[in-house]
This record gives sequence, C-alpha cells and structure tokens, in this order.
Amino acid sequence: MTFARMPNGRLTWSFRLTAAAKKDLGSLVNVSMPQAFVSGYEINPPYGPHTRPSTYDFRSSIKGYQRKGKSGRAATSPSRPMTRSASSG
Repeated sequence: MTFARMPNGRLTWSFRLTAAAKKDLGSLVNVSMPQAFVSGYEINPPYGPHTRPSTYDFRSSIKGYQRKGKSGRAATSPSRPMTRSASSG
C-alpha cells in the first residue's frame, strides 16, 4: 500500500493484491471502507463499495471529509485508521 500527501493537502492511496490474496479471493473482489478515522475522529468513509478484477490497482484520495455523529467526538481507540477490507464477490 502506498500513501502520498499532495501539496494541496489531498491524501492519496493505492494498493494491489498479492498473488496469495488473488488466489484466495478469486478473479473479482468487492472492496469497501466500512470505517475511516482522521485524527481520532470517525468520518464518513470516502470510498464506496465496488467490484473490480483482482488485478486492479485499487486507489482513491481524500481532501475534505465529514465527521460522523452529532458532536464529532474523537474515538477513544480507533481499531484501524483508514482501513479497507477486500472480500470475494
């Protein structure tokens, strides 16, 4: 997985599945980001679920975001900041 912070403040990321992951997941995968955190605050995930070939270069970016919840309180212990999960489709 690669991350880059652009001069305008945008965060970009990209990842490719390993050969082992492709074998386990098959030729098509569903990718989603069920949770995302910025500075300990849960935000609305910027990456919607979609299906792609397992050879795809999965990538996206974020600049603006919206905190979840009424108060936007910081999470006490986010389990995985900016995570994605891949599952077979």
